[in-house]
Amino acid sequence: YNPYVKGTLPKDLKFIPALVTDNPYLSDEYKDNLERSLDPLQKKRLLYGKWDYSSSDLDMFAIDDIEAMYRTTLNPIQDLYLTVDVAVDRDDTIAVLWKGLEIVDIIVAKKTIENHIFIKEIVDKYNIPLRNVVYDASGVGGPLKKSFPSAKPFFGNGKVVGKVNYNNLRNQCYFKLSEYVADNKITITTLNEKERLKKELMVLKRKDIVLNKVEMINKKEVKQLLGNSPDIADSLMMRMVLELKAKGTNFSVTFV
Repeated sequence: YNPYVKGTLPKDLKFIPALVTDNPYLSDEYKDNLERSLDPLQKKRLLYGKWDYSSSDLDMFAIDDIEAMYRTTLNPIQDLYLTVDVAVDRDDTIAVLWKGLEIVDIIVAKKTIENHIFIKEIVDKYNIPLRNVVYDASGVGGPLKKSFPSAKPFFGNGKVVGKVNYNNLRNQCYFKLSEYVADNKITITTLNEKERLKKELMVLKRKDIVLNKVEMINKKEVKQLLGNSPDIADSLMMRMVLELKAKGTNFSVTFV
């Protein structure tokens, strides 16, 4: 494609542009499904044949959109939620307290406190219904089910919600978070851990070219870029699974 655009394609090769709309045998339903399921960058490429893009097009979050989240509350009366990224090895256990889609506090657990005690203290202090608590159940977070049986366990490698083209649930929730941030649906009214959160969000990128699945760079790559795990960003991401549930999908199906 690039040599074709630049006019440097060898004479024995030919680039033939072809779009979905060039296939007379595809149903309208198939085309409509692509319109609904593709994210903006994939739609630009796969539907409209425009493969020119800059490295910033791969960013999951734009700095202006991140800064725009920090504003005064828009919804004073909302349910409380808690999302918890549980510590692994040297990582921090992070709890994000939500009022609807407003982040009112970001709490880093002390290394000396056990995870179930840390979560219970916050739940009791703010009287948060356990059905509104989401925690990372992979690895060390698994035992939390005994302490909080009504809370929602989150498995990043679990099945996606609905008939969509994401690689796994973690990818789906991160792309949903990216969409919500870009649409100014999320508000942050605390300054706790602001600079750390900005750094975490700004290193998150989608993969350049992926066949069949919509993917972002994996967590190992993110850790290499940051020097640590994106614990706060992961806590924000998990809130999106409740938004996916709100669209009418049976939540329990996600974790089969």
